Amino acid sequence: MNRYVFVVLGALFLLSLAACAPKSPSDCAHALAVGVDAGENGGYIYSFLIPSGDGRRGRVVSVSAESLGRALSLAGTEADAKISVSHAYIILISLDAAEGGLSPLSESLSTGGLRPLTPAAVTRAGAAERLLSISESADESLPDRLETLSRTPAGSYAPRVTAGDITGGAYALALPLYDGRGRGDGAVILKDGAPPRICSRGDALILGAVTGRLPADFINADGIAGDGVYLRPRRPPRAGVDISGDAPVISVSLFFYCRTDGRDDIPHIQKRLEDCVSAFLYRCAKEYKADVFGFSQMIRPRFLTLDALRAYGFEDRFPRSRFNVTVSLSPDGGSE
Repeated sequence: MNRYVFVVLGALFLLSLAACAPKSPSDCAHALAVGVDAGENGGYIYSFLIPSGDGRRGRVVSVSAESLGRALSLAGTEADAKISVSHAYIILISLDAAEGGLSPLSESLSTGGLRPLTPAAVTRAGAAERLLSISESADESLPDRLETLSRTPAGSYAPRVTAGDITGGAYALALPLYDGRGRGDGAVILKDGAPPRICSRGDALILGAVTGRLPADFINADGIAGDGVYLRPRRPPRAGVDISGDAPVISVSLFFYCRTDGRDDIPHIQKRLEDCVSAFLYRCAKEYKADVFGFSQMIRPRFLTLDALRAYGFEDRFPRSRFNVTVSLSPDGGSE
């Protein structure tokens, strides 16, 4: 009798192991990119780029849903496989989807298992359209194309923004902006209660300079410094925030090597840069009311508690900020 009991118990144990065993790899599809377009009634259209067997092409599955988690469930039914976004190289958000504001986008993306470090960018073209274009190209492998796209390209020097930044409760962010072909085309400032603000390539260069995110190579700076001017960071930027008065006083110092065709001398280029940087900082403060530079983070150590920091109300004071900008140029990029 005991032998039969042990046989039955052993069979039940094996069945439980089978039920808990992972599904075969073919039952799980890893989306290599996520697209977000505007949907109906404030929702979104999520698109998932799933690679084919050879890894050079892929297919795009699109569904309407209020959240990423719900979209993955619907797309999984359509694709006949469980879809995972844990391996996604990039999130592409269309300008139309960005119109809805930062908080709805943050809430929608907070479910579904995106890696916090997954890069995010805004595209002028529809996100699904852009993913379809990527999937149909066969010049290189799909992961290689997406790896290239996930690196902020020349033309958009805005600081890198990730899924974690979007879902982390920031009240304003500046995302890299791509054109319809995936090339850098400036930046987009997203803030709740305001339409997306498109920044030029010159503005994006200033964003990268003030936040210390510019590449180490020479950059064509004709958008802010004049024709034939190339800049390369000489040392990290310096910034300070004085909160002793009613309005913050923010000082920014930038340091570059400069190459020029000689039509303008260094002092003229330096003055032009100081004017352009100052104008953009004031525009972000007074018109956009968006601290996308991280100045608010600099004052945190001065408050003993988060309640004291909130009571100071940097977000409300920032539009009244005064800026002092200095730019230091060294010719040719030689040693100092």
